[in-house]
Amino acid sequence: MADANLNALTAHPERHVTIQQSLRYRRINARTRNAPPLYPWIKLSGRWLELAGFEAGQRVRIEVHHGRLVITHD
Repeated sequence: MADANLNALTAHPERHVTIQQSLRYRRINARTRNAPPLYPWIKLSGRWLELAGFEAGQRVRIEVHHGRLVITHD
């Protein structure tokens, strides 16, 4: 008999998220009044992470490549 969790995961193996932006707090120079820089961020959440073998509190390794992030168990 096939594993129900495996079927649920393979039914939608691709996920889409939007990269958000946020301000990093830092002291603003009174003379230049430069706006604080914006940084991109991504939040991943959902049961699909658990179905993929990830658990809350678990450490992960993120490999960074141009245009690609690879997340694996640490």
